[in-house]
Amino acid sequence: MRITALMSIAAGTTVWAAPPAVTANRSLTVCLETGTDGLIRSTAAPIASRVFASIGVRINWGPDTDACRKNQGAITVHLSYATRSTRAPHAWASARPFGAAEIVVFYDRIQETMRTRHAPRLLSYVLVHEITHVLQGVDGHSGVGIMKAAWDDDDLFEMNWERLQFAPQDVSLIYLGLEGRAGRLIASKLSPAGLQ
Repeated sequence: MRITALMSIAAGTTVWAAPPAVTANRSLTVCLETGTDGLIRSTAAPIASRVFASIGVRINWGPDTDACRKNQGAITVHLSYATRSTRAPHAWASARPFGAAEIVVFYDRIQETMRTRHAPRLLSYVLVHEITHVLQGVDGHSGVGIMKAAWDDDDLFEMNWERLQFAPQDVSLIYLGLEGRAGRLIASKLSPAGLQ
């Protein structure tokens, strides 16, 4: 199945095999910036964890961004409270799917878009969306679900009830991305002598 999915990606087709069975050993460390307010840690992070848990991926929330610097496979999340209007004007966040595993969330825009009490829920899905970009290693979007380029009112309603889901092809790409990350981490720890 992996070869089929990779060949489909390379060919630009949209034919997908069913996602692999959920297993218990898929996990990832994500670190929120030091100083992140407690509401985000107590509300947004648990919701994001539940969304990933629904596809068998466990998120381990690191204590801060310093901890992530020591963990090669971790993703770092920074929050912007004063985002320039010229920086990705219609976006709620930005990720680097091809380089450093870093996400910048434009939290001031999220607060402006949703009433403050609903901002952590929207933030949860923004985190899930951007973490998924990093895991998949692509900047493309899906036609439905969490990885849509722009969410509409129906999507926001589904978020409110934690019912907005991943499209099946996104789940497959997440699994492939996690496997690739694990392989790269193992390879980086092997000494040249261990490769002989």
